[in-house]
Amino acid sequence: MDLERVELLKGPQAVLFGKNTAAGAISVISAKPIDEVMLSADVLYEPNDGQQLVTIVANGGITETIAARLAVRRMAMDGWWDNNFDGSEGPDEDRKSVV
Repeated sequence: MDLERVELLKGPQAVLFGKNTAAGAISVISAKPIDEVMLSADVLYEPNDGQQLVTIVANGGITETIAARLAVRRMAMDGWWDNNFDGSEGPDEDRKSVV
């Protein structure tokens, strides 16, 4: 959700990542906090399926030596199919993530 970069490491990486990396490894690095104050928001709404995606990232220095970063995401969907027998719709989703 809050990535800085993704690294693809080819070849055997057993020394660094264990014996099960014969074909390579994928390394995912999350974004690190910085001293600058930053607030970012992304919003997606799709009216046909009632899909909502909201992502908010806050970053900043707490003291001169400590900085913090918080990322929050909510994904929700009312569904894309309708059941004519009982009137329900689906698949309903409501997921929340905090990093």
